[in-house]
Amino acid sequence: MVMAMTSMEVPMQSDHATIRVPMLIDGEWIFAGREYDVFDPFRGSLVATAPRSDAEDLDRALSAAVAAREKAAGLPATERARILRRVSALLVERKADIAEAVSRETGKAIKDSRSELARSIDTITLSAEEAVRIEGEHVPLDASPMGFGKIAMLLRFPVGVVAAITPFNAPVNLACHKIGPAIAAGNVVVLKAPPQCPGVIHKLVQCFVDAELPAGFLNVLYGADIGPPLVRDERVEFITFTGSTRAGAHIRANAGLRRVALELGGIGPTIVHEDANLGGAAPLCARNAMCLAGQSCISVQPYEDIEPVIREISERRLGLQGGIFTRSLDLAIKAARTMRVGGVIINGTSTFRTDQLAYGGVKDSGIGREGPKFAIREMTEQRLIVFNL
Repeated sequence: MVMAMTSMEVPMQSDHATIRVPMLIDGEWIFAGREYDVFDPFRGSLVATAPRSDAEDLDRALSAAVAAREKAAGLPATERARILRRVSALLVERKADIAEAVSRETGKAIKDSRSELARSIDTITLSAEEAVRIEGEHVPLDASPMGFGKIAMLLRFPVGVVAAITPFNAPVNLACHKIGPAIAAGNVVVLKAPPQCPGVIHKLVQCFVDAELPAGFLNVLYGADIGPPLVRDERVEFITFTGSTRAGAHIRANAGLRRVALELGGIGPTIVHEDANLGGAAPLCARNAMCLAGQSCISVQPYEDIEPVIREISERRLGLQGGIFTRSLDLAIKAARTMRVGGVIINGTSTFRTDQLAYGGVKDSGIGREGPKFAIREMTEQRLIVFNL
């Protein structure tokens, strides 16, 4: 049995209350017949009760997304930007409450949760700015006799229904990296939330609802079992996922010819060369290696010869990011040119990321790039237009 309410009927929760989390489907809050409990990993107290979304819920969510797809594609960029700016403003107003929810559901230190909220606000703001910057390009056809006298251009259009699957380690910001660019590009979204932090995602999604995002543009499902059928459903036109390499490979195998953006695992090495500023490198390496209880993509490679180190990094199957501390410009450029990873951070650790960067890996560490500008490119498709004059 399910019970539906309009979005305005969901009661506000106090900071320390146990939240009963509903799904969001076609602008309505839906409580599922089956639920599961979420406990504070530090205190052991109950923090949320969340839905176990089932096949019926998935069908309703995808049907709502498909029905809203044309409206989303036709919404002017200035209106998409206005909605996202409003979401950003609501995140500013509610950042203390959401940050506390992040800490309660994930066990993350409150300082780190607050930092994540600050980044999330940046991510949505950047998405709003990029919504009005989606550009095509002119193709000069007079480069050949056949094209002389004709005009050609490439325009970008939304891909349609985006399935987004996000992890628990940065639940707000990584969800913003999926939802923000998708909405900015004129798409609709079905989000599968991380099962560990449903209350956090609910509070984030409430911001989109309160910012007057039209019904069906964002639909949210919960539970550990709904991801595979979401990926397999042919109504999904684009899949964006952050998580393990194993799960990413499974998604890629089931995606067929549909496009995907996969941000997957990586052991990001950081090289501290003999000429490095050790006073600057040591605290950065120590702090970033221990952040998130050591669940970060950084390690430091004793060595005598730099050449085998760079070669070993390039030959590994994982290639997210790498860092190198050195005063040598020649070595820095050599590392940038030859280290086969998604990003090379000079005089910084492999964990460095700001939210406007083109972030992502190569090889078994992923496909595609995140960061609002670059994610919008992934979530739009080019269409060639030729005028025969």
